[in-house]
Amino acid sequence: MTALSKSKRFAQFAVLALMAGEVSYVAAEVLVLRSVGPSARRYPAGQRLPDSATFTLRPGDRISILSPAGTRTLMGPGTCNASGAGCTGRLASGQVRVGTGATRGDPPAPVPHPADPWQVNVTQSGRACVATGGSPVLWRPSAERAVELTITPQTGAAQTITWAQGQTTLAWPASVPIVDGASYQLNWTGGASPTRLTAKSVQPVAAGNTAALATALLDNQCRGQLDALIAANDLDRPAAAGTTGLQ
Repeated sequence: MTALSKSKRFAQFAVLALMAGEVSYVAAEVLVLRSVGPSARRYPAGQRLPDSATFTLRPGDRISILSPAGTRTLMGPGTCNASGAGCTGRLASGQVRVGTGATRGDPPAPVPHPADPWQVNVTQSGRACVATGGSPVLWRPSAERAVELTITPQTGAAQTITWAQGQTTLAWPASVPIVDGASYQLNWTGGASPTRLTAKSVQPVAAGNTAALATALLDNQCRGQLDALIAANDLDRPAAAGTTGLQ
């Protein structure tokens, strides 16, 4: 066998080995969704780690991660494996997980979030990710009474629509075009102050592809929807249904 053919076979083997390694890594990785506290720089949002990674958390740390099984939010101090196996760490619910599942502590009051991360919480200002070619679905924490919702775009006339009693979601009005990067002010009857949403157009994501959706929300800084995704996929506690907010 010539030196050239040996070199070619070695290169082919290296490519195959690399591809196998990449497949194994992607299949077993976790994604850091949110990071707050002294260790935030060590575990920045968007970082990808193998599911064997260990998080060493300090007091005040709050790290939310996404694995193929779902999301988990860990709270310092403590040490935890990304997979959750043999984890000793404080959870977002205020409990402390020890060993294989024992918990202790009183959870704080739950924070309401939409059940669907594509829905936009109108009580929070910020960026709203919208699938290209689509329109937002608005969400409010409470539907105890009907309200008149006024949407004022950067350009064009304001539109007022009725949000009926008993309905927590509302389709975005077709009379108000969605423009990527444009801001919209939302006012409603009885609201203490208006909120402002900035539309961010993102490529549609296949249903069930939580990792792709999380990446899109991260990349476009749609923090409210990312919070909803974390809550909807939480392995440690069910998503909370709230009764406060827009009324």
